[in-house]
Amino acid sequence: AKKPNSWHGKCSICSQDVVDKYGNTSSFAPHMKTKHETIYEECLDDMIKQKTKKYASTDPRQFKLTESIVKDLIIECGLPVSLIDQNGFKNFMQTVDPMYSLLSRRQLTYDKLPKLYDKMITKLKLNTDLST
Repeated sequence: AKKPNSWHGKCSICSQDVVDKYGNTSSFAPHMKTKHETIYEECLDDMIKQKTKKYASTDPRQFKLTESIVKDLIIECGLPVSLIDQNGFKNFMQTVDPMYSLLSRRQLTYDKLPKLYDKMITKLKLNTDLST
């Protein structure tokens, strides 16, 4: 018999009625773990894989976020390069895009900033040459 202040659900695998008197789905986890262990383990593995999946270094989204950090935050806003080492920034970027791989300070200092600098110098030279 169903209790008045409880939540009921039916398992789509075995059709067993799963009851939770607290009104949430937490009773499904123990049910899955004990009654459908293989499926439960596969689901956990899939969730872990999804959580750890990251963009390739050549992915356009990875490139765009990195470029934005360098151009908008470090150059335009004048924030220190050490920003990328701070836990608050790491947490923020994890929220913005969990698949984004943060650069190390070394990558930023010795690779991304010099490349952006060279790109800007080339652009300035081109603009100067065109105006004369």
